[in-house]
Parts: sequence; structure tokens; C-alpha cells
Amino acid sequence: MRPAQLRYLVSARPYVSLVLAMAGLLLFSTAEICAQTAETGKADYQNYCAGCHGTGGTGAKDVDIPGPDLTHLSKENGGRFPFQEVYDVIDGRKLAAAHKRLLDMPLWGVYFEPQGVSKGASEAAVKSRITDLVRYVQSLQQSTGTATSTGMQQ
Repeated sequence: MRPAQLRYLVSARPYVSLVLAMAGLLLFSTAEICAQTAETGKADYQNYCAGCHGTGGTGAKDVDIPGPDLTHLSKENGGRFPFQEVYDVIDGRKLAAAHKRLLDMPLWGVYFEPQGVSKGASEAAVKSRITDLVRYVQSLQQSTGTATSTGMQQ
């Protein structure tokens, strides 16, 4: 090895260490965010959805208007979880404008809007919260024995 190459390797060592440390931090942060996302989606489901759809997503039996079973959405869609469709139903704002909204389900997109923040920040908060909720509903899917759930967005 020539002296110029050796000097380059020695001078690059601190940068390599820094990059590796940052990569480790990013991986740790990503895992932590995924865990928080799962907990947020589950908590929102238990607080806002389980009353009609049941704690396991199979539909509450002891209410006047039970929500549909959510555990077969992938099966009913050829083994593909209909992520965007579920997102739109939970959000409700698009479907309400198009007069396709079920009147028995709240407009969670409106309900989840934080007050006192900019429209952009509000929309980002709503999108994040509904996405977490949809991912939790996706986790409730019963095995179809065919294709795995796909179509996960974001």
C-alpha cells in the first residue's frame, strides 16, 4: 500500500465511525417508532373501534348496530389487504363528500384533527394516526392460506 493510500484510510476512519454510529442510531429509532406506531394504532382501535367492531375485529355482538367483521378483509380481496380503501373508510372525509359514507360510522378524519395547529400540521397528524389504525386493522387479518397481505402503503 502506498503512503498516500494509507494516509487516506487513516484520515477516513473517524468519518466511517461516525457513519456507523448514525446508522445504528437510525435503526434503533426506526424500531422504536414502529413499536410506538403499533401501540398507537392498537390504542386508537380499542378506544374508538372495538365498541362496534369487537376487540378482535370480528364485530361486537352486544350493540344495536354491530360493525362488520374486519378480520377477513384480505381474504375478501384475494389475499391482498385493501390498505387505501380501509384508510378512506376510516378517514371518511372523501367518502362523505361523495355521498358514499355509511352514516353509522363517525368521520374519524374530522375527529382526529388537532385544534390550534396549521392545516398542514393537522393533516399530517390525521394521516399518521389513521395510518397507524389501518396498520393495526391489517394485523387483525386471519390467514387466508393464500397470498400474504400486500398493498401496505406509506
